[in-house]
Amino acid sequence: MLMPDYLRRVHSAGIKRYVETGRRHVSWESVELPGLHKEGHEIPLELSFGEFIREGKRYFTGVVRDITKRKRAEEQLALLQTITMEVAAATDLSSALEVVLRRVCEETGWAFGQAWLPRQDGTALDSGPAWACERGEMEEFIAASKRLSLAPGAGLPGRVWSSRRPAWIQDVTRDANFPRSKVAGESGLKAALGIPIVSGSEVTAVIEFFLREPRREDEQL
Repeated sequence: MLMPDYLRRVHSAGIKRYVETGRRHVSWESVELPGLHKEGHEIPLELSFGEFIREGKRYFTGVVRDITKRKRAEEQLALLQTITMEVAAATDLSSALEVVLRRVCEETGWAFGQAWLPRQDGTALDSGPAWACERGEMEEFIAASKRLSLAPGAGLPGRVWSSRRPAWIQDVTRDANFPRSKVAGESGLKAALGIPIVSGSEVTAVIEFFLREPRREDEQL
């Protein structure tokens, strides 16, 4: 029940071979495999197996652990280490932001990332570097961002800028305070996360990331 279809046959064949030959096809102490969440998507599982005989009958046991949080923590730590090293080698803020946008999108599955930079007089945010998994599909959205100047509190970047805190939008096409909602829908963008980049007491930039499907807020992320 917990296994994706493509693994069920492998599991059944492995058990059959073990019963017939005594050879194990995986470690019984601990093996990591993808499993099915009740909502249909895959999650990482850790499985441990055992067996015993009672009244002449052979029984198998299995302990299944959802290790999503552990795997995510490991991946995020590795990502942070990689980003830190690459940002340290960047020659300016724009280059550093490009590193962050590209790495986060590549490693965590976001479809598009955009940076916003405050003007020196502190009156508005203007669009900065951007990175897309499929650049051609994002050109209209990038162009729409370049045409915008966002005041404090305006749009996702403006909200993050003024609050100095991350903000999540489950579906930007349904958000009343997202000026690019129409072109976002046309570009296939839905969920969004905005994050402030803070240096000392100043917000030096705001970065936003987008997914192609609506998603509830992920506090850990």
